[in-house]
Amino acid sequence: MANSLDAVWSVATLLAGTVVLRPYVVGFLAFFLVAAARDLGHARTLGFLLWGLLVALVSELSSTRVGVPFGVYHDTGATAGAEVFLSNVPFFSPLSFPFLAYARLLPRPPGARPGLGREPRGPASPGGPCRARS
Repeated sequence: MANSLDAVWSVATLLAGTVVLRPYVVGFLAFFLVAAARDLGHARTLGFLLWGLLVALVSELSSTRVGVPFGVYHDTGATAGAEVFLSNVPFFSPLSFPFLAYARLLPRPPGARPGLGREPRGPASPGGPCRARS
């Protein structure tokens, strides 16, 4: 019984350490869960999160071993033992990928182009506002 309580305590400590070390990811997770549930529904949000996490985890693990798709890199491991790691990757690293993918899916403001920000507006641009001459 003592061993199982020690294991539970160890996992709880690692989860708490993960939250303390990466509070911004917790904030993004909360925003994502609320916004995506509103936009996609609860089941699709969970599916989006799990698929995104799976794809990201495979990508991270692959990159730390063979360099595909991000190039070969290695986590320093400086926080190992203080936060949750999945193999040699901090858990919150692949968890952030679904947030980024969801942010890309958000509706853009009128006149915005993907990846380039707002289109220029003015007399020379088509659809620009008409300006009265004085």
